[in-house]
Amino acid sequence: MKSYLAEKMFLQKDFPLSITHAKQRQAMVPHYHDFIEIVLVAQGHTIHNIHMQDGREVSYGLIQGDLFSILPYEVHGYSDSKNLVIYNVALHPELISAELPELSRLSSWETLFNPHPRKFRNRVHLLPFQRSGAEQCLKKAILALSMQRPGHRLSAKTQLLEFLLIAAHVEPVEWKADVDSINTHFFESLEELEAAPEKPFHLGKIARNAGMSVSGYTKKFREMTGLSPLDYCINLRIEHARKLLIETDVSLSEIAGQTGFCDSNYLIKLFRLRHGITPSRYRRLITSSS
Repeated sequence: MKSYLAEKMFLQKDFPLSITHAKQRQAMVPHYHDFIEIVLVAQGHTIHNIHMQDGREVSYGLIQGDLFSILPYEVHGYSDSKNLVIYNVALHPELISAELPELSRLSSWETLFNPHPRKFRNRVHLLPFQRSGAEQCLKKAILALSMQRPGHRLSAKTQLLEFLLIAAHVEPVEWKADVDSINTHFFESLEELEAAPEKPFHLGKIARNAGMSVSGYTKKFREMTGLSPLDYCINLRIEHARKLLIETDVSLSEIAGQTGFCDSNYLIKLFRLRHGITPSRYRRLITSSS
């Protein structure tokens, strides 16, 4: 069986951390490693195959925003991947030994890293705004590790800890080992929503295209993301609006139109509920800090 070992994984032997961001092949054969692996699905979908200690192989669907861990010597692989891009964080526990007592108190830490779960560890699903924050941390850590300027280890570790804080504050989502959880049409419908959340939202049409009833689609959507399809779409629109506030100087009414909101007042209301401040105030804070 294929293995990935720390002695070859970590370029700096006294700093056991490696972070990559890459598109994956359609399948990855079962393998194990002697370090902790944390995976964040940045794009696409796949089937995650876990080989249990009792000899069973259990398969689950993974979608954009899913985050999970694989502990040392656990065997897993991927199959039927489509447009799969992942962040892969490899680390040795000694790297964060000083912070472990505090980290272990967080709500989802047990979910992600308990070596003796009752059944198997659950995943967490990052909503769009959480995913943006997590990806930003990982991008900064990758940059620090690649540049290797003075202080790069401190910078990379700081970003890693921030990433772990985001992950450990997210409510866990139970793995569902059933046929519906690996419905390719369902995955594709979610990716279409991710790609263009500003388009008119018609749940009946979305469910029909996925080959499911509205109730069945909604139930599966909640199981995979923790939200209803509409709430998830709204989260995507708010996150798109937040990025436009940062990256452009277009008016709020234009942003509302580009992100699928009926008017700027509705965007202001939902943005404030999500972020605690109005879009205009958020833009001013970002502008002044930069």
